[in-house]
Amino acid sequence: MTAKSWVREANLRWAKETPWINGDGQFALVARCGKPIVTLWPTRAAAERQKAAIDKDECTKGCVRNHVIVDLDLPLDNKPDKRPPVR
Repeated sequence: MTAKSWVREANLRWAKETPWINGDGQFALVARCGKPIVTLWPTRAAAERQKAAIDKDECTKGCVRNHVIVDLDLPLDNKPDKRPPVR
């Protein structure tokens, strides 16, 4: 998929529940500490680095460390709330 397609896929999955989706790439880092915040990353490694940072330092005030990485190339029924986090 192209970058535009990854953003489109993320919007199909989370547009109704998130205030914004930022970035581009196949891997979505979803922070579900309040309203979901979705950032897109070009590689799993980049998403993992960012996840490690927010797991350590908190994503927002009141963070409960509910952060997952989703491969947007997987079928829609693999949304983060329906599967275990990727580690």
